[in-house]
Amino acid sequence: MAFIHRIFTFPALSLVVGAAALQAGDLPLYLPVGLHAAQESSPIERAEQNIVLQWKKDPRLRYDRLSYRGTLKECQAGSFRVKQVLTLRGVGIPIRDLPPETLVFRGERAGFRPGKTTGGAGYFFCDPETGELTAFHLMK
Repeated sequence: MAFIHRIFTFPALSLVVGAAALQAGDLPLYLPVGLHAAQESSPIERAEQNIVLQWKKDPRLRYDRLSYRGTLKECQAGSFRVKQVLTLRGVGIPIRDLPPETLVFRGERAGFRPGKTTGGAGYFFCDPETGELTAFHLMK
């Protein structure tokens, strides 16, 4: 009977010691390989990353804050006034040429006040599947 208690005591004691070491930060926590695919970033997160990368490349596109506004279809249902956008190559296209599922972000500079500050905001349009930045519109 004592032999059976030893068999069950060792694994239980090992779990307690392992949990305490993990909580103290002594052991790294590793995820199984299959779980990494489930933690991929969403198209919105990828789009934000792509916009920030573009800010680093082109200083005129740099803003202090970035916020997600919704899809182009959702934005156009409200009081969205943008009619013309520029592609990354600098070609102007009408906004109606973009798919309605396009992700829309707004960048603003610190201290921006609508109607008071010129050039303090801009819109960024990203592909809904890949998050790739496709076009932008800088406010006058």
